[in-house]
Amino acid sequence: MQIWDTAGQERFRTITSAYYRGADGIILVFDISEKKSFYSLDNWLKEVDSLTTDNPVKLVLANKSDSNDKQVSKSEMEEFTQRTGLEIIDCSAKNSYHINYVFEYISSLLLKRL
Repeated sequence: MQIWDTAGQERFRTITSAYYRGADGIILVFDISEKKSFYSLDNWLKEVDSLTTDNPVKLVLANKSDSNDKQVSKSEMEEFTQRTGLEIIDCSAKNSYHINYVFEYISSLLLKRL
């Protein structure tokens, strides 16, 4: 498994298309304490869909689930899930909540496709 992390940084924008080509799985991460990050998901999904051809497995992570300053509500995440068909998994990179689970889960989904 190869994992590429561009952290959504604009300086990597020109090379992200190369990362998408041939990708079997894509994990999109937003910051639950930053609403702008959540609103960017639709643009990231459009980009992923326009640059991939093999319909990769897609997961969405709500990072900083341990934060006391959540700006994205459960109802907003549920609406996103219903609209896109993608599940959102709560996680925290700070305390490692669900981090191992995410990689095990996407691996199992990818193995089922083989």
